[in-house]
Amino acid sequence: MGYFKLKKFQLSPYLAAISATAAIFAGVWILDRSEQQRFWEYNRAHALNQLSTVRSKLEGSLNARLFLMRGLVAYISNNPNITEAEFAATAKIMLAKQSGIRNIALVKGTTIAYVYPREGNESALGVDLTAIPEQRQMVEEAIETRQTVLAGPVELLQDGIGFISRTPIFLTPAGETPETGVYWGLTGVVIDKNALLDEAGLRDSSSKLQYAVRGKDGKGASGEVFFGDRSIFCKIRCCWK
Repeated sequence: MGYFKLKKFQLSPYLAAISATAAIFAGVWILDRSEQQRFWEYNRAHALNQLSTVRSKLEGSLNARLFLMRGLVAYISNNPNITEAEFAATAKIMLAKQSGIRNIALVKGTTIAYVYPREGNESALGVDLTAIPEQRQMVEEAIETRQTVLAGPVELLQDGIGFISRTPIFLTPAGETPETGVYWGLTGVVIDKNALLDEAGLRDSSSKLQYAVRGKDGKGASGEVFFGDRSIFCKIRCCWK
């Protein structure tokens, strides 16, 4: 009966060295990938934290100026016969407490009756907002929703770029729920765009982040980009999805 010998296979020393080296490379590659992932996640978390801070500052700066108008609305709701002198005195106090506001206007019906400061804004007096297509839409929306409507950034007649808000004023009948009476008019405020951006730190040249802001005319994510490079939003979708 024939037979054969089973020859014992011996691993070549060179092959063993190559295998060991490959194993080390594999381990280093896995470790490197792990560190890269950790570094990426750290940078992303850090960037998101900074973006959250900037966004909070931007919203806070805008809301602080818009909420300032609520006091004027409440006053006129109970004092519809306010004079130009009374309005100017009230507006002066309001502007002294808040920078970045270009002017405050008081609209009776749909026509600008008073504006503060008056100097440099005389051309706005007597203007019927419904005669301006963009303004007419704002006025109609403010009256219909009974809410503040924000537009901008837009080019201002007085030079520069800013945001414009319109808040409707409804009278308060004696002894009844506030602002449930007839429509009286609106308050209008023009806010300087750069003042908001500077307060939020968006124009800080020392920042390591690039910023872009969208949401023109208060439309949120669906609004146009009005500051920075619009391609940044595309890069975010590609890199962080």
